[in-house]
Amino acid sequence: MGLGNGSFSWSDLTLSGEDTLVVLSWFIELLSVFFGTFGNLLVIFSVLTQRSLWSSANMLVVQLAIFDFGISTVVQFTAMSGMLWRGEEFYARGNWKAICKVFGLICAFCCCASPGALTVISFNRWLCITKPQLYPRIFNRRGTTAAIIFIWLYGSLRLVPYISGRGSVGYDYVLSLCVFSGKSDTFTSLWISIFSIWIPISVVALFNVLIFGYVHSIKKSLRKISNNNKDNQLKEEIQLAKTLSIVSVVLFICLVPLSSGYTFDKDRSWSRPYYLMATAFYHLNSSLNPILYAAHHRFRKAYLTLFIKIFTCCGKRESLNNESLRYSSKSIELSSSGLEK
Repeated sequence: MGLGNGSFSWSDLTLSGEDTLVVLSWFIELLSVFFGTFGNLLVIFSVLTQRSLWSSANMLVVQLAIFDFGISTVVQFTAMSGMLWRGEEFYARGNWKAICKVFGLICAFCCCASPGALTVISFNRWLCITKPQLYPRIFNRRGTTAAIIFIWLYGSLRLVPYISGRGSVGYDYVLSLCVFSGKSDTFTSLWISIFSIWIPISVVALFNVLIFGYVHSIKKSLRKISNNNKDNQLKEEIQLAKTLSIVSVVLFICLVPLSSGYTFDKDRSWSRPYYLMATAFYHLNSSLNPILYAAHHRFRKAYLTLFIKIFTCCGKRESLNNESLRYSSKSIELSSSGLEK
């Protein structure tokens, strides 16, 4: 794009194929920031404020929402700002260079801890559905605390190469991110892709297949045993199987493109628009998780209750402000009448 000989032509505004992908990836990041920020905050506050949602499974969902909130805010801020303000120059100046390193470490941790939380949640749901008698003994208060600690430790695994002196933290022009990168080190690139993507995808897929198989076998047995009072059970089990299948497919679609680049393109010879789109899809998963993992009737009820509380509080504040204004105006009138007397 450019102006020639001082004259303007609408053809100058035409975007190339690569430019179109860059713009599209930026808008995907923008949507992810909006839905990811508010969606994950909604999940966190719904669980913490609604006693009906206080369970071990939902405490794990809160951990997932915390990491996804970090991705939707800090991580995606660098992605969007880098594409707008020439990140390779902007994040090379003064304090922004140090800030970029901090953002890069947050990115590395959250982008590994979030898929790690998904693996623990998938195990939790598999155990709850297939081993209901064993579930409360494992996921009691101690077990849930241990699972949360494991998730945070798993997120720290991505920082192991950095601690050992491999890779570097800074602005990556190809990814348009402040990130811990191992593009010059095959071991680091494989480490990042294995722990951040391939292991979570494999584990989540495995447990979802096991859950789907169990639900399918239960459906057959219910049909054989009795035809009474089975409709609601079947509907819930089939819906659960469908939800978990959708989660697996979405996780696969969002994470595999970027992992393929880390695994098979150690020299980053693939086009930049590919990496920008792959990164945008990776971040998109964090904004979809609140919908996919919290689309339950109890969560929907909690969302509604939370919104009612927020708007009620706002209404009370407004009414209090109106009352205070009325009181102050009355006092002014009384004082003025006193002065007249």
